[in-house]
Amino acid sequence: MNWRLFGCGLCLAGSACGRTPVAFLVDEGSGRDDEVKVDCDRADFLFVIDNSPSMQPYQRKLVESFPLFISGVEEVVERGTDLHIGVITTDDASGNPPPCDRLGGLVIQTRGAHSSQSQCGPYVDGGNYMTERDDLASSFACAATVGTQGGQDETPAAAILAALDPESPVAACNAGFLREDALLVVVVLSDEPDASEGHPRTWADELLRRKGDNPDSIVVVSLLAPRSSGCAAGESVCFPWRNTAFTESFPHGYVGAIDGNYAQVFGRAIDVVGSVCAGE
Repeated sequence: MNWRLFGCGLCLAGSACGRTPVAFLVDEGSGRDDEVKVDCDRADFLFVIDNSPSMQPYQRKLVESFPLFISGVEEVVERGTDLHIGVITTDDASGNPPPCDRLGGLVIQTRGAHSSQSQCGPYVDGGNYMTERDDLASSFACAATVGTQGGQDETPAAAILAALDPESPVAACNAGFLREDALLVVVVLSDEPDASEGHPRTWADELLRRKGDNPDSIVVVSLLAPRSSGCAAGESVCFPWRNTAFTESFPHGYVGAIDGNYAQVFGRAIDVVGSVCAGE
């Protein structure tokens, strides 16, 4: 991973993001010589929240940290950013009505132990994802408190791919969330190794295809449980290899500790978003 990505200060990054698209040249090794444009004033945030029995304190911590994260990102890409914010779980979205209760369905309703047990959506603009027109703090708190009724085999990568697949069983439920020219920010919150089928490199390649094979259009932040208590936060070797291999397949990827300081983790993640907007 290129740690120099985090060197972009928020003020510099914010001033670098104007109201026009930012162009990123595709890497020469990709076999493509075209130019892909990502509009830094449009951002799609996908929060992937583990809903297994051990996750209640971490879900609460994420909800408490969310306003800080979004306000920081909005400062980087300028106020008035066109936001899409969706929440999925690492298991079936069992609180949703059919057919949106399958893996990858954006959460509009929760049920079960430790969940908000609420009807959260559809949201203000009529979709199964939030926009800047929603009361984001309350809407996100409702959707992100997904509860702990999920199974023990967490599959965040499979959930991400299902959520963004135009051919998946939940494609109609998630219609409009993913935009070709928007920055995609994926935030994974999970305390167990990823049990998705396949290899992390394959998962990453498939996600890249969803964004036109442009690695500069994707930011991935994974908050994970260290494999041992002696591991130092920020050392990726301390975390489950499949989760970290997927995250660090992207040039703008960051792994942090799920039981660490979320303000610090999200601050570094915001710097990554700023680096992408600045074209660094």
